[in-house]
Amino acid sequence: MEDKKVKHPTDVLHVPNIAKNSVSIGQMEDQGIQVKFNADEEEEEEEEEQEEEEEEEEEEEEEEEEEEEEEEEEEEEEEEEEEEEEEEEEEEEEEEEEEEEEEEEEEEEEEEEDEEEDQSSLPQPECAPFFVCESV
Repeated sequence: MEDKKVKHPTDVLHVPNIAKNSVSIGQMEDQGIQVKFNADEEEEEEEEEQEEEEEEEEEEEEEEEEEEEEEEEEEEEEEEEEEEEEEEEEEEEEEEEEEEEEEEEEEEEEEEEDEEEDQSSLPQPECAPFFVCESV
């Protein structure tokens, strides 16, 4: 068998499963040579592939979670901005209403003043109580 070449004590030999119980392999292991059987190697490869797949899945899940968190943060920011805009609009409306009320009050005051001026400019009749007044 060509698979059983020994070069250094740290060599790893890959041996078919048939030779698993042979004495020569035990002797090689006693000499410090690590012997791996093909089936063991396949199992290791499968385990490594599974681990890699699991790691990839975990990474994908983490990425998805991060994306979801980012989306949630963006939504929260948008909601906050909308709330701020609504508050600003409400404040503007309140200010406009206050200005309108002030203008109305000023107009009413002006009208009252105008009426007083109009009445004071008219000639005032001399009247006695309970008598009909005659204009002068």
